[in-house]
Amino acid sequence: MPRRFAPRNDGLISVSLKTFSDVLDVDRIAMQPSFVLPESITPSANASALPKSLYVAEAAMGYLEGRVINDVASLDNVQWWSTSS
Repeated sequence: MPRRFAPRNDGLISVSLKTFSDVLDVDRIAMQPSFVLPESITPSANASALPKSLYVAEAAMGYLEGRVINDVASLDNVQWWSTSS
């Protein structure tokens, strides 16, 4: 099944997307994994310790966010949580 990208009305972008789709269809583009996650990720500013966090440290958060997540983490049916930032 051919893989297609929706072209935009912009001429250059439309031609580029068509060319990319064409070479993708005939397998002339090879993907190689090159991104590696670091051994650890350290937030620039840490929040104080909160219960059931998925990570050792969470990024700093506002007072209301801290209160809400503390209340949520205190629920019996919560195994763990993490911020989405």
